[in-house]
Formats: sequence, structure tokens, C-alpha cells
Amino acid sequence: MTSWLTYGLHGRDPNTVANYRTLCEKHVIPDLGARKLRELSAEDVDKSADRQGQGVEHAHGSAPAFLPQSGGEVRPGA
Repeated sequence: MTSWLTYGLHGRDPNTVANYRTLCEKHVIPDLGARKLRELSAEDVDKSADRQGQGVEHAHGSAPAFLPQSGGEVRPGA
């Protein structure tokens, strides 16, 4: 995930990049670890959100595009 944060967000709005980095560093990476995005499933992300006591949608309005939606796949290029 750190590689994606470093190299996969070129061309994105700087505020979007900053928001994704903050979300990942504070919530996603500590809980899911150093796994590659392609190794994550929607279930992994749902369980992570449950462990943190709130769903991704509740916490931030909607899940960022790079996170898998329930029943979906990770979209690393999103």
C-alpha cells in the first residue's frame, strides 16, 4: 500500500493524495498491515472497519475509490 501511495497517485489532486495518505497511515495500514492492495478483499476492508468500530461509509461519508466496496474487488488504479 505504501508503494501505491508513493507511485500510484500521480495526476491526482494534491488534497486527494493527502486525504488518502492520512486515511491509509492512520487507519488502513495499522490494521491491515503491509499487504499489497491486490491481496485485499472487500471482506478484509469490511472486517477492518468493524474492528475500528465503524463502517468506512460512516467514518468518511463513503469509501475512498481505492478501497474495495462490499462484494467488489480492489481497484489499485482508481
